[in-house]
Amino acid sequence: MSTTSLPSITAPAIYAGDFNCQHTDWGYNYTTPNGVALSEWASNTDALLLYDPKEPPTFFSARWNTSTNPDLAFATCHSNDPIPVRCVLDRFPRSHHRPSIIKVLSLVEPVPGKPVKRWNFRKANWESYAEETERMSAGLPDPADLDTAFAAYCQVLLGAAKKSIPRGYNRNYIPGWDEECSNLLCDHQRASSREEVDVTAAALLKKLDITRRARWTEVVESIDFTHSSRKAWQTINQLTGRNTTPHSCPVTANAIASQLLKNGRFPDADKAFARLTSREVSCISGAASVDSNLSGEFTAEELSEAMSKLKPGKSPGRDNIHPEFVIHQSTTTSGWLCAFYTSCYQRLKLPKTWRRASVIALPKPNKSAEDPKSYRPISSILFLSLLQHQISLDSRTFLKGTLL
Repeated sequence: MSTTSLPSITAPAIYAGDFNCQHTDWGYNYTTPNGVALSEWASNTDALLLYDPKEPPTFFSARWNTSTNPDLAFATCHSNDPIPVRCVLDRFPRSHHRPSIIKVLSLVEPVPGKPVKRWNFRKANWESYAEETERMSAGLPDPADLDTAFAAYCQVLLGAAKKSIPRGYNRNYIPGWDEECSNLLCDHQRASSREEVDVTAAALLKKLDITRRARWTEVVESIDFTHSSRKAWQTINQLTGRNTTPHSCPVTANAIASQLLKNGRFPDADKAFARLTSREVSCISGAASVDSNLSGEFTAEELSEAMSKLKPGKSPGRDNIHPEFVIHQSTTTSGWLCAFYTSCYQRLKLPKTWRRASVIALPKPNKSAEDPKSYRPISSILFLSLLQHQISLDSRTFLKGTLL
C-alpha cells in the first residue's frame, strides 16, 4: 500500500473505506506490510483509529466462513474536539460487508430534556409579576362565594405568572449554558486557524466548568434534611447513575383506591358527638362576648408571618399555585387573600377544591407489592389551605385553629 494515495486534509477530517490491510491493532491475528504502512501513516498524520473490539467485524466471508475487519475509519481532530464514534450495524442484505455509522460529536453534548413544562423561577421577573397581580387584583370579587372567589384569585396568579415567568421545556438541554456560552460557541465556529479553534474551545469549556461549579455549590448549600431529603437523594442518584426508573405496579389503581377508601371510613363514628361539637363551636364563634382574638379578622401581619415560613420549590396542589406565586404577589393581592381567609373563618366553610387532593400510593418497605394494604397514601394538598391553617396555629389560639 502506498501512503501517498491518502491525502493530508486539515483537521477535522474522517478517512473511511475498505482498506484491506491486516494489522493486530484492528482485530487481525497477524500483520502485513500494508497494515504496517497504514499504521505508520495514521501515526504521522495524528489520525485516530475508530475501532472498538466489542463491535462486530465489518466483513463476513461466506466462502471461508470467517469474519474480518477490512473496513476501517480514521479521524483527525483538534485537541479539544470530542473523538467521533463508529458503530457497526447488522449485516446488510446481499452484501458481505456490514455498514458503519460514524457519529461526529459536538464540542458540548446536550442532554435530552423531558417533555414536561415547568416554570423557570430562575429567570422570573418578580417586579413585573407583582405589578401584574396589583393590576389584576382590582377585578377580584368579594369573597362571598368562596368557590368563585378562590377560582378568580388563582386566575390572577396564573395570569401574572404567564406574563412574567418563562414556562416550557428544552428538548436538548445543556447544563450551565447561557448567553456568554452562545457567544463563545459562535467564535469557535467562526475560527479559521487551528490555534484559534483550540483557544475558543478551551474558553467555552472553562466557562461551562465555572458555571457548573457555581450551580453545584448552590445546590449543595440549599439541601436541607430537616423536612425532606428528596432533593439530596435525587442529587446522589444523578451522581452515582443509580436507576430511578419506576417499576410497574402489580396491583391495579382501583384496588389500591378501594383499600384507601376502606381505611378512611370510621364504622363506629359518633355522629351525634360531631354535631354537638360543631354546634358549640358555632355558638362560641358567634357570641358577642367572645375574645377578639378568636372572632377578629386576620391581620396583614399574621399573613406576612405565615408567608415568611413558606418554602419555595415545593410542588403545587390541584390548583397549580406554587408557593413562589404567593410569596411575590402584590400587597393588594395579599390584602384580598387576608379578607378571603377571614370570610372562610367567619362562615366556617372552605372552598370545595380545598377538600380534594391528588393522592399517590407508595409501597411500604418489606411489604408484598401484590397486596393493596401494602401502599401508603401521600397527598398533594392545596398549600393555600395549609397557609390558612398556619396563620391560625401560629398567630391565634389552638381553638381557632381547630375551627379551620
